[in-house]
Amino acid sequence: MRILTYGFITIDTLELREERYTGIGGPPSYAGGSVMRLGAVPRAITMVGEDFGGRYLTALRRLGLELNEDQVAEGSETTRFR
Repeated sequence: MRILTYGFITIDTLELREERYTGIGGPPSYAGGSVMRLGAVPRAITMVGEDFGGRYLTALRRLGLELNEDQVAEGSETTRFR
């Protein structure tokens, strides 16, 4: 079974006193992990900016999600939350 989600994948920064954690967030990433745990295949309708790469892509793949080239907005940055 495949489950389709939509929304923005984000880069979230959590600040706790003297520590800072940065990772991916947004409904597609949260749903991706949950869907995989239920034995289904997650798919997402989403967009990210050109700055979304490296460890963020690795983390997204761990959640069972892959991005296509047409899901990267050229000249844009990924939505960020703190």
